[in-house]
Amino acid sequence: MMSTIDKYKNTKSGESNTCTREEINAQFYLQESKKLRQQIDILQISNRQLKGERLDSLNLNDMKQLETRLEKAIARISMTKILEEIEYLQKREIELEHDNTILRLTIAENERVQQEVDAASYHALEAYLARNALQLNIMLI
Repeated sequence: MMSTIDKYKNTKSGESNTCTREEINAQFYLQESKKLRQQIDILQISNRQLKGERLDSLNLNDMKQLETRLEKAIARISMTKILEEIEYLQKREIELEHDNTILRLTIAENERVQQEVDAASYHALEAYLARNALQLNIMLI
């Protein structure tokens, strides 16, 4: 008989523990929800202040802290922009060096072709002058 009563008590206490666990979970989630709402409110207020809204409620120390945060943010943004500009200029330098190499090769090829044309023109001119000199000599004789 005692074992049946013990089983009943254990079963009853198990059911009450389940409710207690559910209640504990509900309490935990309510507390977490409340904390998250407070954090959201704080972040929204901070965001408004960073945008310059609702500054009249700030005291001098809060204003100085806000100013420091803004200066750090500006410095961080400026540094990011400077680094982006450096990266762009380095890429541009590589592109210009490549273009310069191509132009040097093109100039060298054009000079080589010009020298060949000049040499051919010089030989043609020599031949022409030689024929004219020969004809002049024949006429003089």
